[in-house]
Amino acid sequence: MKTVKTFKRHCTLLGLVEEKFNKKMTKRLEKLAAEHNQNRQVSIAVFANEHIGIQINQYGVYDKLGLEILFDFLNPISSQLKNGLAMDIGANIGNHSLYFSKRFKEVHSFEPNPATYTLLSFNLRDIPNATPFNFGLGQEAGHLELNENLQNMGESSIVYKPQGGTRTVNIELKVLDEISNEITDLIFMKIDVEGYEHSVLAGSAATIERHQPIIVMEQHATEFSDGSTDSIRLLSQLGYKFCWHQSASKGKGWLGRQSDMLFNSIFHNTQEYKIITSDVIPVGKYGMLMAVPTRFQAALGL
Repeated sequence: MKTVKTFKRHCTLLGLVEEKFNKKMTKRLEKLAAEHNQNRQVSIAVFANEHIGIQINQYGVYDKLGLEILFDFLNPISSQLKNGLAMDIGANIGNHSLYFSKRFKEVHSFEPNPATYTLLSFNLRDIPNATPFNFGLGQEAGHLELNENLQNMGESSIVYKPQGGTRTVNIELKVLDEISNEITDLIFMKIDVEGYEHSVLAGSAATIERHQPIIVMEQHATEFSDGSTDSIRLLSQLGYKFCWHQSASKGKGWLGRQSDMLFNSIFHNTQEYKIITSDVIPVGKYGMLMAVPTRFQAALGL
């Protein structure tokens, strides 16, 4: 045996420590991957080095806790949900659509970004009750420019130009009220379109009034004016009531929150969350603001 060539690589102590840590992290992620693939029973494609993909690699599902709390809250009407249609508006790569496909009879997934839609259609390829659509929903049909955020594709926005956005892409929009005539069993809508929610709702108002679905939507603090938002006002006029979840420790100081976490992990091994309802919704950012129509309010305690 003879050495053909020798290579030298400069390594700092910090670099060696980081390399060792990265190897341990890789092994951990590989172990998690086996667990997540076993639980999911379907492969899922994500964007590399991007917020949602990182979360899926780590936890198997993006926003796992939020989804679990949501469907715990909706459990009293779960049998009705199973016979209905869910719309995932702003579906991204299909994380929520996959979750919904196990809880609804049918899922329609709307994603206007062509690159993101490619992953969405791949991820739903073996899900017979989920159908992807390569357009978004709004108040008017046409084409608009979407500002992409490569660090978090879920924050790509028509309204905002997010940090991390490096380019714009042309997208198609349609009006739900103009294409929903044949829908008979709409029971749930999730709307996450980064500040464009009111336009989606305005273009869906007749459909919403006709079907009275549960609506889960994102709301930004910047959308509040005079104690409410345009989206909340629109749904309030249709008889909707609102609720949201928060940790039982919210409102306490940092030390109080850490004490609660330590106490619960030692003695209860649980975290406590509350579902809050109020006629006045405090200004803030809501990842899942739940809007409940009249027909479900009694069953859900509103």
